[in-house]
Order: sequence, then C-alpha cells, then structure tokens
Amino acid sequence: MAPNGGLMRTAVTGIPYFDDADRVQETTVQFCKATHADPRCVASAVLIAECVRGLIEGKTLNVRCNAIARARRVLEH
Repeated sequence: MAPNGGLMRTAVTGIPYFDDADRVQETTVQFCKATHADPRCVASAVLIAECVRGLIEGKTLNVRCNAIARARRVLEH
C-alpha cells in the first residue's frame, strides 16, 4: 500500500511556476517526499501537478501525455 495524502498538498505546486515544468516537478517532489517518500506517491503527485500546470497554460490536449511522461521519469529515478 502507498497511501498518498501528499496529493492534497502538492496539486497547488503546479500553479506558482506553471511556466517552468522542471521547477514545478522539483517543488512537487520536495513537498511530497516530506511525508510520502514512496516513489509511487511522488510520481502521482507529479502527475497531478503537471495536469494543473498544463491546464493553466491552456494545453488541454497534451496535459495527460505530458503528465504521464513526467510521472514515469520520476519513477525511473
């Protein structure tokens, strides 16, 4: 099991620096790892933050693909 209360805190990390995907990812990873270090939790937090970031940018068609790709990269590290 990998419960993920980190999602409640990390969705907002896609907002402040929405124009910088790498910064959003770094911030999200740091926030999530503070309480939920399981890689699955971190990857899901990055997925949600990337969705938020993409929606703010207005890239609704690519949001899901970009979010999944970033989450996979987190899991690979």
